[in-house]
Amino acid sequence: MNLLVVKESAQGKGAGQLLVGHAQELVREKRQSHLELKVYLANEGALNYYRKLGFEPIWQQMTWTPEAPNSD
Repeated sequence: MNLLVVKESAQGKGAGQLLVGHAQELVREKRQSHLELKVYLANEGALNYYRKLGFEPIWQQMTWTPEAPNSD
């Protein structure tokens, strides 16, 4: 799975927990070692939510983007 999004209007109604729970079951059924998420650090709501579901941060990705070349 590459992307999981719950519409804002559906948040707080159990949709996310249902989807994550299904993904966790698939991991168990397929005997995979783990389920990995990528969450923006600025998305504190999602970070807290996933922590409540038992996810733990294990590393942090950092990105550098060069400035756009001057068109002058």
